Amino acid sequence: MASLFYTLSNFVFLLERSLRETPMDYLLKWYVRLRCPQYRKAYRLTFNPDGFHHYPFELKAHLKGLSKDSLVSSLRQDLATYASPGSNGQLSHTYEALADGILSLPHTLECITELIAVGKLSRKTKMVLLSVVAYLVSPVDIIPEGALRGAGYADDVIFASIALNDIVLESERQTIADEWGGRRMDLERLYAVSSFARENLTELHKQVWQMYQRIFT
Repeated sequence: MASLFYTLSNFVFLLERSLRETPMDYLLKWYVRLRCPQYRKAYRLTFNPDGFHHYPFELKAHLKGLSKDSLVSSLRQDLATYASPGSNGQLSHTYEALADGILSLPHTLECITELIAVGKLSRKTKMVLLSVVAYLVSPVDIIPEGALRGAGYADDVIFASIALNDIVLESERQTIADEWGGRRMDLERLYAVSSFARENLTELHKQVWQMYQRIFT
């Protein structure tokens, strides 16, 4: 009897959830599941936040206690091998932009998952936003978070910046800006990270860009 009740409860839950999803959401979810199976955590977070494995809390815990100054210092040391020749004058601005982006990652993740779940955005834009979540939660990274702590999120911020800059419709960019609410300056800084990295951390930007391209080709 308990087993039957559990089965019926699951069926009702899935039915209610399917009615809340638009056909486009459903197709998008299954497209990502088949195309990028390594990103299963991402669509679980995006389409069923209650079933996720507490990644947002882990992210906040990982960044807790980090100051911008200490993060800039860490980025300067840990990303030295990626520094482009002759870019010394601009590296400080690049590291500061990255530090702002890293410290804002929990809020960025929250905004993006909300946009994907309920935002009236095109399929392409939802895919772009979902790719950010996917890259954030994927255990396969260009720079490992575990080894470098805060600096390990530099590639995640660059990826998010590349993705957001790939959204070209002004109406959708406005919808995204509205989701950031009173923290729109964080979003503007995030938009700028990609160009900073392309000029001053060229090799790292290239690797992240190739990763982004692989998702959509």
